[in-house]
Amino acid sequence: MNRPNQRTNIVRRIVVILGVLAAQAHADISITPRVAYYFDNTSQRQSAINFNTPQEQAILQQVGTLWNAVGGVLTGTQIFSSLNSEQLAFPQYGATITVSFGQNESTQLAFSGLYGRSSGDTTRNTQLFLNFTRLGVTVVDEISKAELAHGNFTRLDLEATLQHRLNETFSIIGGMRGERTTESDSFVSQALTSTNFLNLLALQTGLTIADVENLKNSIPLVQRQVGNLSKSQWIYSARLGAAAYAPVGERHLFYVNGLLQMTRDPGARGSSVTATYQGVNNQYRSTVVFDGRLPSETTLGPDISVGYLFRFNDRFAVDMRYRALVYFPISGPYNFRDSRVDHGISLGFTSWFDRHK
Repeated sequence: MNRPNQRTNIVRRIVVILGVLAAQAHADISITPRVAYYFDNTSQRQSAINFNTPQEQAILQQVGTLWNAVGGVLTGTQIFSSLNSEQLAFPQYGATITVSFGQNESTQLAFSGLYGRSSGDTTRNTQLFLNFTRLGVTVVDEISKAELAHGNFTRLDLEATLQHRLNETFSIIGGMRGERTTESDSFVSQALTSTNFLNLLALQTGLTIADVENLKNSIPLVQRQVGNLSKSQWIYSARLGAAAYAPVGERHLFYVNGLLQMTRDPGARGSSVTATYQGVNNQYRSTVVFDGRLPSETTLGPDISVGYLFRFNDRFAVDMRYRALVYFPISGPYNFRDSRVDHGISLGFTSWFDRHK
C-alpha cells in the first residue's frame, strides 16, 4: 500500500471540499504555507518513573523471598529518581487552508497540518532503598539502575478551527486537534544490588564464605538489559476560547488567542524486545517481548498564542506567532504537577484568491 499517495489524495480531497464550500458560499480562500520550530518536554517528565517493570519486580521478589525465609522482615521502601534529558526540538513544516464566509467574512473555517522529525538521548538513574530488620538489627540495601536510551520521533499535527469575529477586536474560537506521534528507542541499562543484608545474615547465623557466595548467586546482584521499544499513538483535543486583536493602521495587526483544551490520549500502541543478562560475566538470562497498549492519559490546560501580522496588500501577508500548549494530567500515570508542554514559534505566508468584492 502506497501511504504517501494516500496522504496526497486526502489533501487533494480536502482542498476540493473547501473549494466547493467557498464557491457555494461566495467565500474567500487563503493558503498559508508555514514553518515552525516547537519544543516538547515529554521526555523530561518523571513522576511515573519507578521500579515497576517485570524484571525489576523479579529482583525485589527474589530478595524479599530470601530474606523472609531466614526470618527477616522487609519493613519499607523509598524510591528516588533522576532524569537527564533535553526537550525534543521539532522543526515542522506544513500549511493552513482557510475559508472565509458570512457577512463581511466574519466566519472562518481553517484546516492546518504540520509535520516534523526529531531525535534525542535520555539518561535515567533510579535508586530503590530497601530496609531489612532481623534480630533487632536493621540494614539498608540499595538497588541502583542506570539507563541510557536514544530515540527517534515523528510528529503530525492536524487541526480544524472555526472562528467567528464579533467585531474588529474580538472573536470566539473552537476547534479539534489530532496529534500523531511515533517513537523508536534503543536502550541499555544496568542494575546493581548491594549485599548488606547478606553480610548481616552471615554475622548472625555463622554462614561460611561459600554459603554467602551461594546466596549471592541466587540473586541477580548485577543485571544488564538491552532492548528496543517502538510506539505510536493518536492524541485528540477539543478546545474553546477567544481571540483579541489590536490593528495598527491598515497593514499591522497584533493578536492574542486564549483557549482551554481537553485532551485524551487513549494509550500508545507499543512493542518491545528486552534481553536480560546477569552477573559480572554478562550471562544471558532471558528475553521478554511486549506487544500491547501503554497507559492512557487525560489532560486539561491552556492553549495560548500571541502574534503579529503584516499585510503587504489585499492578497498577501506574513505573520509570526509564538504558541504554548500546556497539558496538566487529570488521569493516568503522571501527577498533576508533571505537565507536558509544547511551545515554539512559527512563520506563515498567506495568499488570498477568488476574492469577492
